[in-house]
Amino acid sequence: MDENKRRLWSSIAIRVFALLYLLYILYKLGTLHAAGASGVSELVFILICAIIAIAELAIVYTVYRSAQRLKAEGAKDKGE
Repeated sequence: MDENKRRLWSSIAIRVFALLYLLYILYKLGTLHAAGASGVSELVFILICAIIAIAELAIVYTVYRSAQRLKAEGAKDKGE
C-alpha cells in the first residue's frame, strides 16, 4: 500500500507542476499578444488559449481522481 500511495503522490506532484507550467506559458503568450509581439492573429491566439485551457482542465481532473484514490486507500488502511 505504501508504494502505491507514494506513486500516487508523485504523479500528483508531476501533474501540478505541469499545470503550473501551462499557466506560465499562457501568461507569457498573453503578455506577448497584448504587446503585439506574438506574431499570430487573434483567432490563432484564441485557439491556442483554448487548447491550453482544455489541457489544464484535464490535468486538474486527473489530480482530482488521484486524490480520490488516495482518500479511498487511506480509508481502507484505517479499516484494516
